[in-house]
Amino acid sequence: MKPEEILLNVIEDKYKEDKLDQKDTNKIFWKIVEFEANAIGAIGERFVKKLLKSFNVSLKDNNKDKTIHNEYDIWINKPKKILLEVKTARLGKKVKTFQFNGINPNYNYDYLICIGITKEDIYYRIISKNVDFKYIHNKNQRGHWIDIDGKLWKIIEMNPGNSVNYKLTINLKIMKHISLFKEEFFNILDLKENEKKLQNILKKEIK
Repeated sequence: MKPEEILLNVIEDKYKEDKLDQKDTNKIFWKIVEFEANAIGAIGERFVKKLLKSFNVSLKDNNKDKTIHNEYDIWINKPKKILLEVKTARLGKKVKTFQFNGINPNYNYDYLICIGITKEDIYYRIISKNVDFKYIHNKNQRGHWIDIDGKLWKIIEMNPGNSVNYKLTINLKIMKHISLFKEEFFNILDLKENEKKLQNILKKEIK
């Protein structure tokens, strides 16, 4: 047997051993399991951009400023400036959780959009950078946390000593179905508008 044939057999055996030959091709998003992490991230960012455009939300072309762009993925231009960071994950095979990687709590964005993809459906969470991100100084809980529905979820360093990239692991059951995204997102746009009006009123009162 030739070396190429031996390797081919080993690969085929491993492919079946890992059950990669058992694809749920009747599931709408079954191909998501085929992609590596970077590709899944690109899919999520592209999805959110196209989704927002379908809502007639005006996005700014931020490809010209690569340095600033590193801190966020999407710049909403109108009706007001909002910076979004998008993180995407697929559902774990054994444990029903999503692991969102590469979160930096010090970056300059307004909202973290977490997109969770299963073979059957799409889920999301919208997390406010200013409201939901917490830092606890208590030595027993010290670190960065995210408040989701009143429960704190700790974001963990992806590698020991790496204070730039963190990961958030959350359960499928606390994710929201994508059908609710539009209403929640437009509520956020209204909140930002009211906040801006309040700030203008306060500035006038101070003067």
